[in-house]
Amino acid sequence: MCVLAYFFANQYFFYTFVAHWDFPNNTNHINRMLNRRILRAKAMQALYSFRQCKEADFQVAMDKIADKFMPDLNAAESPNYAKLKEDKATATALFKNQYQSKETIRDASITPTIRQAASEAIAFYHNQVRKDYEQIKDTMLRQADKLYDRYLSVLQLLVEFSDFTDKEVKERQKRQLIPAPVFEHEQKYFINKTIGIFRNHREFNREVLNRKLYWDIDLVRQWYKVLLKDEAYIEYQQRTETDSTQDAEIVEHILRNFILNNDIVETYFKDTDPNWEEDKATVRSMASKTLKSLQEEGAEAELAKLSPNWDDDRDFFKEIYELTVSNDEECSQILASKTQNWDINRITPVDNILLKMAMCEMLHFPSIPVKVTINEYIEICKIYSTPKSKEFINGLLDVITVELERNGRIKKSGRGLLDNK
Repeated sequence: MCVLAYFFANQYFFYTFVAHWDFPNNTNHINRMLNRRILRAKAMQALYSFRQCKEADFQVAMDKIADKFMPDLNAAESPNYAKLKEDKATATALFKNQYQSKETIRDASITPTIRQAASEAIAFYHNQVRKDYEQIKDTMLRQADKLYDRYLSVLQLLVEFSDFTDKEVKERQKRQLIPAPVFEHEQKYFINKTIGIFRNHREFNREVLNRKLYWDIDLVRQWYKVLLKDEAYIEYQQRTETDSTQDAEIVEHILRNFILNNDIVETYFKDTDPNWEEDKATVRSMASKTLKSLQEEGAEAELAKLSPNWDDDRDFFKEIYELTVSNDEECSQILASKTQNWDINRITPVDNILLKMAMCEMLHFPSIPVKVTINEYIEICKIYSTPKSKEFINGLLDVITVELERNGRIKKSGRGLLDNK
């Protein structure tokens, strides 16, 4: 259930992202790696999913209580509908009053049947919430790691297309009694110098092998037939000779204008990865950066990184999720104290989560300056929340920050260099 919630939350936030984000014409302005703003946004999505799961778990627990007091129509005696309704209401009220405390119900005035129904519902709720918490966290981290797999897969697909040009020629010759000559243009992409670097790149091949990143040959064949109709590819094949620059240019073209911008290929990525639309820009920038590095004289082929220091960023990603959940009650109390003239239920779920994440970040990450934290969450709310959220979050975090600093709760050290924006 929580996996579905995570999937639909990602879809919801993607369309929100598209609706609010002002995409620059110059793609060089797009974030080039998986930076912490993106990680904060992904953690917010996971926390939103967890919130949905908790609400669903609460409702399922209530349904379990209702099931306990359903009339037995096969019983010898006629069910006492009024008594069943009264007991159900009592058990439900007991559950609502005590489900957050996890304490054993000891009220002697409660009948064993009612006590058992409420206790079982409480136990179910907390067990399910714990499972959802761990499952969403694992999914969140796995999806971030999977982004690197997508980057490698895109590069591997470039090599697969190249290998297929040779494979197609050989298969055709096998089918002919008298093999026809192989024309130079048919092998041009196979002997492409840029592709040759990846084909013989030890680290790249090791990563592909270890991560088991294989492309289905039928998919490659289907897409390659479409690529054969691409005008730039046709023009490249018809050249008498090509140099290293032209080889690199056609590979970049296939990457940007075919693999990452063709409806047929795009459909595959969307169907197999719920985060594809949101992560595509990062995959594109990482792959393009890798290809462009090969054009620098004397440069070695180095694989791109998810971030300058992914181990630290991954820890931050995991911890901001964990801390926001574990400090939810304290953060809720702080919010309530600062919004006394504001109906707390009117704060949108996204704003609520962003405010709690910001508080946890200010309190538990001493290397990140308070100003950086506030600015980052304001930027995120511009994309994912309401038009009025920017001023609301900014004003509220300013007030909260003053109090936390006055009480000595916020203690910063260093210069915030770990926050690689």
